[in-house]
Amino acid sequence: MTETYLASARLCLASLALVSSLVACADDGSSDDEIGAETDSDSDSDSDSTSSESDESSSETESTETTETESTETETDTDTSETETETETETETDTSETETGNSCEDPGTPGPVDAIAIDELPWPEFFIDGAANFEVLPTSESFMDFFQSADPYPDEWVASLSTLEPFPHASLTLDSAVVSDDPACALTLPATLTLPGPSCETFETPMPVHAGLRFPAPFVGDGFEAEPIVATTELDCGRDGVGEFETCSQTIPCAPGLLCAGITRWDEGLCMDASLRGRFEVDQAQAIPANGQLLAELDASDLATVDMDVIVFATLDHPDPAALTITLTNPSGNEVMVWDNEEGPSAYPWFGFDGQFALTRVPTGFSGDEDVNGTWLLTVTDTDGGGGELLGWGVEIMSRWD
Repeated sequence: MTETYLASARLCLASLALVSSLVACADDGSSDDEIGAETDSDSDSDSDSTSSESDESSSETESTETTETESTETETDTDTSETETETETETETDTSETETGNSCEDPGTPGPVDAIAIDELPWPEFFIDGAANFEVLPTSESFMDFFQSADPYPDEWVASLSTLEPFPHASLTLDSAVVSDDPACALTLPATLTLPGPSCETFETPMPVHAGLRFPAPFVGDGFEAEPIVATTELDCGRDGVGEFETCSQTIPCAPGLLCAGITRWDEGLCMDASLRGRFEVDQAQAIPANGQLLAELDASDLATVDMDVIVFATLDHPDPAALTITLTNPSGNEVMVWDNEEGPSAYPWFGFDGQFALTRVPTGFSGDEDVNGTWLLTVTDTDGGGGELLGWGVEIMSRWD
């Protein structure tokens, strides 16, 4: 029994050893698995980490690029915004300055204002490309700028309108001044221009006609608009004209075929045969020497014997009109002054003088009993003016038999 017990004991110990060995093996396998798992885990972790770092790097790169792009866009937007803001600010400032410089604080009462016609003003004889001269002058300073003369109506506004029209019988009036209700601060000036009709005889050389108006200030402030509204009428010389050798004037026309002779020299003339008028001109440019003299000639023919009217016209290009004297000599040898060291258009800031100007004058000094057929002489003298050109000139003559 004792032996049986001992054999059983040995068997149990062996079983225990086997179990222990199996457990150890199991533990070793589990450990290897764990090591493998840890290795795989570490590898995966490293891979994931690398991938993560790559992703993070890519993300950071993208984020950086996005940030830079956004920053660039932001800067661009900022620059654009600043530019737009600056532009808008400048535009608004310019507009504001313009509006401030031309402000109308009180648009006035719509309708006509009390106005008085002006028959005499120091009207300029020069026109820009033949266009009408129209001005509304609210201050003495603006009056001086336009007319280069002291303002005789310092407490009133002055309107002036001048045009070049056929002569004689053309006339111009400014009839009234009317404050508009739309737009505000606007002024219209109805005017009437009377022209000689087709049945009337006139000189070929146009002459200026003028109209003036004065009235109390219709607005408060210097911002306003103004324009003339011109209605045109015609004289009917066939109906209203007077006969040969009858008295004529600007408003009393001659009958068809008759010209008002002497009207350039006096307020009234005599109706005479229009065929006694002639116009003679030279279109060729001639040099005016510096500190020298130009003698320009033309011949007149087929007229009667003596003069009733003489009109001289010339176009010049010269930097200093005040350095010039111009005289006209008729075929009888009588020399009269046409231009005597005058500033001319260079005196007027609005003219924009660039050296060239047109001159039309009725010279005084011819007796009315001197030869008209023959050579006429225009003498242009330059005194320290630098020289220039006479671009063209001529005379228009109304003659009569002596």
